[in-house]
Amino acid sequence: MLLLRGSLRLLSARLIHRLGHLSILEDYAPTEDTADADKDAFYNDLASVVESVSTHDNLLMLGDFKAVTEQRSADYEDVVGPFGAGNPSNNSSRLLSLCSSHGLIVSGSWFRRLNVLNVLNV
Repeated sequence: MLLLRGSLRLLSARLIHRLGHLSILEDYAPTEDTADADKDAFYNDLASVVESVSTHDNLLMLGDFKAVTEQRSADYEDVVGPFGAGNPSNNSSRLLSLCSSHGLIVSGSWFRRLNVLNVLNV
């Protein structure tokens, strides 16, 4: 069974399977140049959707957050793994704050990746 709800920037689906539930959130975050009020509204909506997910569900958040994880810092050591990268922006701090306050991690920062851009530019 599939339950969907969505908006222009957020789509959530709850999949029911024989082992339980999987909630998937797909997002398209505002760009860095967007007004702070619009970014606040987006992250408030995203937080509301995250809070509506049952604690028994597995939660998977996907999409374009328009943010980087930056290097691991004491503020977000439970959110960002040892392989975070990039220069943080306003969107980055919003995303990391949301993850921290809801017990979420940025899974891609916990594994070493090849620098694909260097490989492609050879």
